[in-house]
Amino acid sequence: MQKEDVGLSIYFDRRMLRILLLGAISGFPWVIIGSALSLWLKDFELSRSTIGWAGLIFSVYAINFLWAPLIDRIKIPFLTDKIGHRKSWIISLQIIILFCLIFW
Repeated sequence: MQKEDVGLSIYFDRRMLRILLLGAISGFPWVIIGSALSLWLKDFELSRSTIGWAGLIFSVYAINFLWAPLIDRIKIPFLTDKIGHRKSWIISLQIIILFCLIFW
């Protein structure tokens, strides 16, 4: 019985509750962006099927658990050693987004 009590008490630790709250809060922006995007597309009088296809944008977030481990393992040459793993990924993806915005 004591092992069960210890096992459950871990989930009521302040740190675990903070992690739970952080995880819940991280999904809120996607809900807000998704609802605003659908309303915005509706204002432009797009069809419902087109608005539905725009929902594919959020599929990247839905399969985050599949691609996130790859980002944790793959090092970006030259940048990772100089500025660190996370910053190198952030800068690289920001550059890709910039090119997509310019050339699209």
